[in-house]
Amino acid sequence: RFALLWLSLLTTGDKPMGLDMYAYAKKTVKPHPTDTGAIITGETITDDKGNEDFVYFDNESPVDIAYWRKFNALHGWMEQLYISKGGNQEFNCIDMQLTKDDLQKLKQACKDKTLTPTEGFFFGSQAPVTDDDYNEVLEFISDAVEAIKDGYVVYYSSWW
Repeated sequence: RFALLWLSLLTTGDKPMGLDMYAYAKKTVKPHPTDTGAIITGETITDDKGNEDFVYFDNESPVDIAYWRKFNALHGWMEQLYISKGGNQEFNCIDMQLTKDDLQKLKQACKDKTLTPTEGFFFGSQAPVTDDDYNEVLEFISDAVEAIKDGYVVYYSSWW
């Protein structure tokens, strides 16, 4: 979904190439087994006969939670999280689910001010992370936790 936006920006020259990072939420757990236009959440219902089934929703667009541009220190932290979860591909254009536990670890990293600049292709400045940067991440964490409480699955993705 972001690729078309980015392609249009590249062709119009409105935005130079670089690290773009997104956090979004969906009520998606897995595809509906027979209806490709619906998704299954983690919620269940019980019918009159006592059979339990998943609650189905029409396929919906993701809800944008946050966007960062060339915040390489946060991206480096997310890449380390991806590796700790067993990820072994280049950490680019990968949708990584963020759990409450992941967000708690990120919150602690912000409180301890341990996010450090990360080098990479088009990653931007290696300047230290500012208090405003940390506050922006803490605000994202708060929004992401609320989304999870509301039944959403939160993802981090990037493209460079």
